[in-house]
Amino acid sequence: MQVDERESNAAESRTGQIAPRPPLASGAARGHRWWSPLWLYLVVDLAALASVGLAGRMSSFTLAAPVMTVCGLRAANLYRRTLLPSALKQVGAVTTAVAAGALIAAALTSTPSSTAAVYTVLASPLLLTGRAIAYGQQRRWAVRRPERAIVVGTGTEGQELASRLLDHPEYGIVPVGFVDSTPNPIDPDLSLEVIGGLPGLLGLVDRFDVQRIFLDSNSVSEGELLQVLDLASDLDAEISVLPALARHLSTSIAVEGIAGATVLSYRPSRHQGISWAAKRVVDVVGALAMLVVAAPLWLAVAVAIKLDSPGPVLYKQTRVGRHGRPFTIYKFRSMQIDADARKTLILDLNEADGPYFKVRCDPRITRVGRYTRRFSIDELPQVLNVLRGDMSLVGPRPALASEVAEYPDWFRRRLAVRPGLSGLWQVSGRFLLPFSEATRLDVSYVDHWSLGLDLQILARTPAVVISGRGAG
Repeated sequence: MQVDERESNAAESRTGQIAPRPPLASGAARGHRWWSPLWLYLVVDLAALASVGLAGRMSSFTLAAPVMTVCGLRAANLYRRTLLPSALKQVGAVTTAVAAGALIAAALTSTPSSTAAVYTVLASPLLLTGRAIAYGQQRRWAVRRPERAIVVGTGTEGQELASRLLDHPEYGIVPVGFVDSTPNPIDPDLSLEVIGGLPGLLGLVDRFDVQRIFLDSNSVSEGELLQVLDLASDLDAEISVLPALARHLSTSIAVEGIAGATVLSYRPSRHQGISWAAKRVVDVVGALAMLVVAAPLWLAVAVAIKLDSPGPVLYKQTRVGRHGRPFTIYKFRSMQIDADARKTLILDLNEADGPYFKVRCDPRITRVGRYTRRFSIDELPQVLNVLRGDMSLVGPRPALASEVAEYPDWFRRRLAVRPGLSGLWQVSGRFLLPFSEATRLDVSYVDHWSLGLDLQILARTPAVVISGRGAG
């Protein structure tokens, strides 16, 4: 039975409470939902673990280790219905689960710990390879058969989330509209509407075959939020709550139970200690390697720039570094020598969001510059900045002072680390991303920084550079 919107609106005006679910017609069923990835990842994992066992002699250990490893992967929440993080982001969790499973299996079967270590070294790469294949398949399923979602609340955070979901179909979630009894104006670029008020939520879930509900806690009252949570079992949909401080705390939030109370704990990364020192070692070693390996390319680009247009080979500009300290950045010149003076003439052509300035077909770019910018070759001299300590191989985009002047106070946290040659913003789309998403990625990097995260970003960088996505 379809929801009668007039009855729903009448119930809303009479009670102000969520209306009861209308009865389904006989034989009616919920719409299709894309399958749980549990079986896919389980089959892939068991195949990888079985191949390790078959490579050696059969024993009680080779029989127990896969079982314990799968239990470890389950405990690490790596068999979820929702889209898992990419295999690259699972390296730490998978390796830990394999090591723990192997050690437990070794203890149960009186096997030497050295055998468990060898098993971990062999099994981890196989598991990650299999999971990379499974992840690609899961992502394709998600794009073809996405979950349908409703966003409760029309505040800034709710609308930004809806925008990101629409811009990234690979997340496998498509918003169908907003639910709000007192809605705010909706950004017309979203092409979404308010489909009803909170009292009619149950009927809307059925009508639009919704599998997920996002609650913007900034836009709904505590009482309304509790109403939705109390009806979770009736809604037959997963409920996700956007915390009131989501914009300011990025995603560095953990849910904990303390003294019988549920709290949201915020733990920003510490930019000091052994790991931070190791980051500097990686920077120096990596920059020196790039300097040596790319030396012939440097020479070729320098000659091409000189032959293409008058002016110096290197372009120097003042950028803002860690803790707001200015420094001089080096790049291969990709524009005509008077480009800075001509910028005011093309301000109306700006295609970038927020304080950024970007013109895709910038008339100031030279012929050689179009190629060096597309493949980020113009940024190679920044390895000199890395060696000097002004920049890192990984970090937020080095910003201009004029851009920093327009940052909201909370976004200045990105200045807690050195800017980088690559980073979350750079490998996620660069100027294709709206400013709101760029800020979220930069602050997320600062809040979640770890040496492992840096290595993940570096591993993703070559493919992004070769594709030229978001550059040019």
